[in-house]
Amino acid sequence: MTEFLLKLFGARVEDAVHITDASIAFRGTSALGWILLLLAGLGVFVFWTYRNSPPHLSPARKTTLAVLRTLFLGLILALLLRPVLSFTVEGNVRRALVILMDTSSSMQIKDTRSTEVDRKRVAIA
Repeated sequence: MTEFLLKLFGARVEDAVHITDASIAFRGTSALGWILLLLAGLGVFVFWTYRNSPPHLSPARKTTLAVLRTLFLGLILALLLRPVLSFTVEGNVRRALVILMDTSSSMQIKDTRSTEVDRKRVAIA
């Protein structure tokens, strides 16, 4: 399931091991009050139009259709809130450790620093 979600969102699957966290946020929250007010108005309008629908529909069917249509309009209005789905993906990356060894004859030369001041300077460096 993790690989499917990551491919769906365009992430590189080969580096990912698993999703550790998933969250949803809304970026258009400044218009939340207006969207809820619009949804309430649309819901009232939908229920009013189904109340005046043909009499061959049962009251239960009218209510069900009105609720479904209101939910559908609510989902469309939720898109105005600009939802953002974010995942935290953990994975392993193999890195190479390079070690350089110098065994040339120049490494055999003894240090000629004999004074204490020179030794302190080398220790600080």
